[in-house]
Amino acid sequence: MRVRYAEGLSISVLIIPALCDRTLFDSGEPTIHLPYIEKLIEEARRIKPDTKVNFDTNGYMTEESLERILGFTTSITYDLKAYMMRFTLP
Repeated sequence: MRVRYAEGLSISVLIIPALCDRTLFDSGEPTIHLPYIEKLIEEARRIKPDTKVNFDTNGYMTEESLERILGFTTSITYDLKAYMMRFTLP
């Protein structure tokens, strides 16, 4: 099961469904790796269809990317690393 997106994908595809009931994408902003993540999840779910996916994001993405993410994720976490004591919502 070789995929051209990134070296090591075939190893990840075998490990995720075999050892885990879910996978988490975080560390930086995973949206920049969206094509790789989509392919990884597609392959993992081919092996184990009920593989759960958590996508940890800072929320900085296009609407198109969000729709793509909603198509494969089972949960989304927003990681807020900065805050202001006072803010207003639009």
